[in-house]
Amino acid sequence: MLPTNPDYVRYSPDVEVGQPDETEKTEQVVKIMLEANRKNCDRHRHAIRDAHAKNHGVVVGELQVHPDLPPHLAQGLFATPASHPVVIRFSSAPGDIGDDKVPTPRGMAVTVVGLRVASCCRGMRTS
Repeated sequence: MLPTNPDYVRYSPDVEVGQPDETEKTEQVVKIMLEANRKNCDRHRHAIRDAHAKNHGVVVGELQVHPDLPPHLAQGLFATPASHPVVIRFSSAPGDIGDDKVPTPRGMAVTVVGLRVASCCRGMRTS
């Protein structure tokens, strides 16, 4: 049996509390990212992603949600035992396409295929 963590915070909408300057800070970040996107587009003569621009590989697989998860982990996607198809993309973290010889952080994004999820922009959608 996996150990439980008494300090684990179970998610609920009350956990997310907006900060007084959150909207202003978000607008600043969007402005900075937009300017960086414009510079990269001018340099490469086409649009690229604003983060994790360089793809290193894509794999497909399966995410297994086991039935014996401890209660503090068995929530959201992991609340019900199931098998879900996934697509995993490996990338470089910077928002520009650079030489692989330059050490930079790497990233990994996992898409769980076929879930009905809430989108902050368009309501419910299927991934």
